[in-house]
Amino acid sequence: MVFIRDAAGPAADIGNNSNHEGIMFGLGMPELIVILVIIVIIFGAGKLPEIGAGIGKGITNFKKASREATDEAAKIEEEKKNDESKKA
Repeated sequence: MVFIRDAAGPAADIGNNSNHEGIMFGLGMPELIVILVIIVIIFGAGKLPEIGAGIGKGITNFKKASREATDEAAKIEEEKKNDESKKA
């Protein structure tokens, strides 16, 4: 993929896929189907619900941890702000 920087704006993508609608990470529908078939062959259809549940729990835990980290950072900033206002 080639990027050209224009003086008037951000980098412009002049790659093969100028229409990014419906494309995730540069993968089209045929590629996603091939990946799905390979996953079914490797793990079997019976394991897919377990794998999906595990991935879902992992994503949920990641979101929860990032939200907690953001909340903690905001709390620390608020405490610093309160301490500075008490000093003044």
